Amino acid sequence: MAGTLLNNTTFSNTNANDQLNATLNKNGLLMRMAKTKGQQAAGSRGLMNSSIGSEASMRAMVDAASPIAQQNTQFAQSRNLNQQQADLTAKRDATQQQYNKDNMDLQFGYSTKLNEQQNTFSANQSALDRAQQIKMQDDQQDFASGQSALDRAQQIKMQDLQYK
Repeated sequence: MAGTLLNNTTFSNTNANDQLNATLNKNGLLMRMAKTKGQQAAGSRGLMNSSIGSEASMRAMVDAASPIAQQNTQFAQSRNLNQQQADLTAKRDATQQQYNKDNMDLQFGYSTKLNEQQNTFSANQSALDRAQQIKMQDDQQDFASGQSALDRAQQIKMQDLQYK
């Protein structure tokens, strides 16, 4: 996570140099002990007030802070990587859910349209069947009526022939 130090420089907890600087700037017990250790090492060589002694003291502080800074950096990078993975997984899941919803909506739409078409076809087929049945009944009635008229006409002719 990015933040700022007191000197207004940008701080990245995934950067080992920034972690090292932050650890060294804290001036905590570990750094005071490392500084003392470096000064003692320089003093034992008679370099207490020299630039070499100051450098040894700084080197000891950096040596003590480096593993901590690297560990903090690795932790931050790991946390960021885990967060990115979680974000990607959440986005993938959301995309999959949206795809499934859209697919179900499409399937529902297709099913609804198919049902409407089947119902329309069935209704049209039923109407045609009814129309055909009515036509056949009308034709049968017309035929029966025509047949009855012919029968009556024939009977009348037969009766006329019998009387003549």
